Amino acid sequence: MLNNDLQIIGYRTLNKTLIGCSIDLTIDKNRPDLLSEQNNRDIYTLWQTFMTAQYPKVVPYLIDENIISINEYITASLIRKWAAVEIVNQSAYLSEPLNLLEIQGDYYGFIHTGLAKQFNQSFSAAINYLVHKNITIDKYRPRLDIMHKSYSPDNSLAEEAFWIPIQS
Repeated sequence: MLNNDLQIIGYRTLNKTLIGCSIDLTIDKNRPDLLSEQNNRDIYTLWQTFMTAQYPKVVPYLIDENIISINEYITASLIRKWAAVEIVNQSAYLSEPLNLLEIQGDYYGFIHTGLAKQFNQSFSAAINYLVHKNITIDKYRPRLDIMHKSYSPDNSLAEEAFWIPIQS
């Protein structure tokens, strides 16, 4: 059921204070896993801006060196994409243009190892795994993709942990 590039982390209750920047993207509700070229350029710009202009300012307040991509479904055709990091607590740092996001609740985690362009295969396998185990996905809370700040999408050994919200 799982592919060779996917490992199961399992169930966890997450409680994270994140800070970052976001953009809203229009998606095709019939193919929500595929983003347009324009959306991909916008996501690249979001991360480029965050890592060069914002990340250095928040380093003293970080839990670790991980960066977090968040997919927050607003409507069937609108997704909010975040570039974020986890900070010690809400009062540790908060400054414009960064926004605070609290993540709480039950999640099921997986690790994708491989190229970023192969991620959708791992994500589909993870969804199938959850469905097969009768675990209900919570579509009203955001999904988190956690990578080390040195993550390279073109590295076949790159690791990306992803957390899918579930109902308890």
